[in-house]
Amino acid sequence: QLLLDAQSAYADAIRSVDLHWAAMSGYRVGEMYRELHQHLMMIPPTDKAKTESDKQLFYGIMHVRYRALLDKGIEMMKRTLALGERTGVASGWMKRAEAAKAEMDRALEEEKATLKKLPYTEETLEKTLEISHPIHRRLFCRLAPGPVRFVVEKSPADVARIVTQLGALPGVV
Repeated sequence: QLLLDAQSAYADAIRSVDLHWAAMSGYRVGEMYRELHQHLMMIPPTDKAKTESDKQLFYGIMHVRYRALLDKGIEMMKRTLALGERTGVASGWMKRAEAAKAEMDRALEEEKATLKKLPYTEETLEKTLEISHPIHRRLFCRLAPGPVRFVVEKSPADVARIVTQLGALPGVV
């Protein structure tokens, strides 16, 4: 919720008539997404992930699930740079936005390359992350990312399918 509140406050500044504050705000929102992504990616696998395969599964799920944060950060930098191009503003914030966008683009490409090396396809990981009930999806979107542990009920058949698709050990999924 705090991220959304901060984004809302920065959005107000972006809509202001002062181009300096608008550029700074666009950069700051993009940076918030980038930093949140970085911090989430530092979360180590759970204690249940004992094998290398389980750790790779954890890595894959985390990166597929939270890639949207990098995408949002890149989009904010693009919008900030577009503002500079449209208005001719060439402030330090534009230079920062350009450097940050390049860094996020590199991070995204590195992440995609690493995911390709895993024994799971992105499609399989995305299917595993599917939350089928609309209320659960809404709660998940509202609460994540955050210091929250999600327990999602799946039928025994769904769990068996997921375990088979991912080759995970019992208790990991």
